[in-house]
Amino acid sequence: MSRLNFITDIDRSFTVILFVCLVGILLTQSYAIELGDKDNTLPTDTDLEYQEVLSINAIADDFRTTPFEPGGDTASVLTNDNANGSSLAKDVLIDNATLAITVNGGLIGITINKDGTLNIPAGPTPGSYEITYQICLISISSICDTAVASIIVEAIDAIEDDFSKRPAALGGMTVTVFANDNASGTSPATDALIDNATLRITSDGGLKGVSINSNGTLNIPTRATPGSYDVTYHICLTSSSTLCDTAVATVLVDKENNDDKKPNPIALTTVTNSSKY
Repeated sequence: MSRLNFITDIDRSFTVILFVCLVGILLTQSYAIELGDKDNTLPTDTDLEYQEVLSINAIADDFRTTPFEPGGDTASVLTNDNANGSSLAKDVLIDNATLAITVNGGLIGITINKDGTLNIPAGPTPGSYEITYQICLISISSICDTAVASIIVEAIDAIEDDFSKRPAALGGMTVTVFANDNASGTSPATDALIDNATLRITSDGGLKGVSINSNGTLNIPTRATPGSYDVTYHICLTSSSTLCDTAVATVLVDKENNDDKKPNPIALTTVTNSSKY
């Protein structure tokens, strides 16, 4: 082989090697660009981690330790959920357009707010309900999950009483004001459903010294002035002392009607629903 041919062969080999290197560099840059790396470099561990956390995990909620009143709101179901590795799941990570109740569990009319709280409808039957909700990522709305929120709905409704059909005696008692009240769907409200610690008279209506017993009867003071009085009483649920209501009992006091100070067995007359406490 002549010296010229040897040099030519070396030049050709070098050219081939250089071409292969250039192709490799171009392919590497193209791969980096496809992965969205701004510096046109190979994907870093951070890039790979970012791709892996595109997930959402809805966790079941048990709100049964605190009964909710019709028309009220629960705590947020998002508190223990996980969105893109963030728990609590923040509102900004959840797609409002796809946030929804998928199964109402029999609690017709329940809705969910963008902050994850549930709206309890007005007038439902008191009881325990299992509500299924759906959350999706705002970045990719097709990535979704569902979970169940367990809630208890309880209500109390004190109804006004008219005891004026038969006068009450000085030092005597009326019949129970619970007879037409409703506690957690039970009417008459039983003593066991009413919280004794919060049972009280909130306005004596001028009948100073009037008091209420644990069974709902009103004690008429012995030194009361005969006449008609509107006495307001306050009742709460034993299961949830924050769920309360008030109503007015109209009492007619007559010093001549003693009846051995026994409760007056007159029938109760419902007037109108009272306002909430």
